[in-house]
Amino acid sequence: MTVTDFEARVSAYVDGEMSPVEMAEMDRKAAECEHCRVLLADVQALKERMAQLPKVRPSAEFAFALRSHLAMAVSKEKQSLHKVRRALFSSVSRTITTLAAAVVIGLGLTQVVFYSDITTPQMAVERPEIPLVPGERLPNVDVGALELERLSKESYSLDSRHYRDSARVDSALQLKQRPSNMRDLRDVKQVPVSYSF
Repeated sequence: MTVTDFEARVSAYVDGEMSPVEMAEMDRKAAECEHCRVLLADVQALKERMAQLPKVRPSAEFAFALRSHLAMAVSKEKQSLHKVRRALFSSVSRTITTLAAAVVIGLGLTQVVFYSDITTPQMAVERPEIPLVPGERLPNVDVGALELERLSKESYSLDSRHYRDSARVDSALQLKQRPSNMRDLRDVKQVPVSYSF
């Protein structure tokens, strides 16, 4: 045990708050160290002098003021705790209510979207089909917005059938018509082709 340890434990030793093993260790240290022995004697003398002091009872005003002060402190603490609880639970209840409303609305919309017999809107006036042939101009026909949208969806892809006049496409078609064992890519004539829209 060091001197610092002895100084930290001397009050507990004098008050009798140590186990018998620890008290024996403190006695050994006090017997070995002069500083520890003097410190122990000073603390014991202080304790004896404090025990001889007369017991003083507080005045009625002091006791009342102390109790009032403690009651006010406890009351303020309860009020602040109540405010926190009220704020927390009110926001939680609002959140739960909002989520419940969102779930109800979501389920309602799901029922409408997936289980109703809503038909797609039809054109008020049926128009005859306009044949689309690449390279030909469309006839001057008054078409509505829905008809234009339908026609734009029927656009042709860039496929070889639209460009049969190209030498490269002709060579590729001939290659496709050959049996698989006779196909050789070296026979295909490579001609650059540009497409314009």
